[in-house]
Amino acid sequence: MLFIILKKRRNIMGKICIVNLTTKDVSYEEYNVGDSKYHGRCLATYLIKKHTNMSTDRFDDDNVIVLTPGLFTGTQAPSTGRITVATKRGKGQGLQVNNMTGALPQKLASLNIESLVIKGKSENKNTIIYIDKDKVEIVELDELNKKNVPDIIKYIQKSYGENCSLMGTGPTADYIMPLATVFSTYPNGVPEYYCTRNTFGDIWGSKGLKAIVVNSDRFFDSLCFDKEGFKTESKKLAKLIIDNPICGQALPGHGSITLIKLLKSKDLSQFNVPKKVESVAKINKDIKLNKTCAPLCVIGCLNRHCSSTTEMFSAPAESEVNAALIHCYNIEDSSFAKKVNTKAF
Repeated sequence: MLFIILKKRRNIMGKICIVNLTTKDVSYEEYNVGDSKYHGRCLATYLIKKHTNMSTDRFDDDNVIVLTPGLFTGTQAPSTGRITVATKRGKGQGLQVNNMTGALPQKLASLNIESLVIKGKSENKNTIIYIDKDKVEIVELDELNKKNVPDIIKYIQKSYGENCSLMGTGPTADYIMPLATVFSTYPNGVPEYYCTRNTFGDIWGSKGLKAIVVNSDRFFDSLCFDKEGFKTESKKLAKLIIDNPICGQALPGHGSITLIKLLKSKDLSQFNVPKKVESVAKINKDIKLNKTCAPLCVIGCLNRHCSSTTEMFSAPAESEVNAALIHCYNIEDSSFAKKVNTKAF
C-alpha cells in the first residue's frame, strides 16, 4: 500500500526556498519529487551538507536551519503532519534533528515548499520569516522584543490573521541559552502550542530568528498526481491504523503516555493493551480542545491522559511535568504541575 501511495506523488514539481537573513535575499530551487532520491529527513540532511562544511560551527553565519515537511505531509494521507527541523550541531560534529508537528508543516507543504533553508544572521533579534501563497519575506518586528511565547502568538495572529501558524522561540533563545527550545502552534484550540525536547532554540536566537509564520487556511493542497486515487488508498491506510490495538485503542484512550509504558516493557508481545476509555474529565464546553497535534491525525492522543475524574493533562507536556515532579521532588500535585507547565513552557 505504501508503494501505491508513493507512486501517486511521482513527477510532481515543488520548490526549495532559501532565505538569507544577512542579505535579506529569498531564492528558490526546483525540486522534483519523482526524480529526487531525497525526501523528508533525508532531504534535510542533504541540504545541510550542501550549504555547510566540516568547519562550520554552531553559531557561525554559514550554519543553516532546515525545515523539511515529510513526503506525505500536506496530503490526505492520515497522521502525516510532521516536519524535520535540523541544523549542524557544531564544528566537526554531526547534525541536530527534531521531528516536529503542529499546524505549520501541512500548511508549508500545501504551498508546495518542499524545504525551507535559513542562512545567515539578522542584526535585529526580533526577525520573522513570513510566508503566504504570494510571497516569502523577512520582517523585523520590534514589538516582539522580550515577549513570552503566548504573547508572540497572540501578536502575530492579531497582526496577520487567525490562520497564521507559527514555529519559533521565546526569550530564552534571545540570550542564546543551551536550554532554549522551539515551539510549534497546534490547530486553533487548547493547548495552543507545545515545545520540543532537546532542540536548538539557541541557534535560532543567534540568527535573530524569532519565528517562522505561515499564513494559510489550506492543509491538504500538496501537489498530487492522482488525488482521487491517493484519497482512496489513504482511507485504507487510516482504517489499518484505527484497527490497530495500540494506535486505535490505547493511544486514543490513554494518551501518548502509553508509548512510555510500551518502551519500559521488556517484552512488547506480552504488553497488556488497555482498552479505549472515554474521558470523564470536566471540560469547559466553550473551549475547543485539541485532541490531535495536526489535522487528519486518526489517532488523537493529545489531551487524553486523565489523572482523575476532574483533571485532564494536555499530554504529553503536562503528564511529563507531573511525572518529573513526582520522581525528582516527590511532589504529587496535578494542579501545581499544570501551573509549572504553563509558566515554564
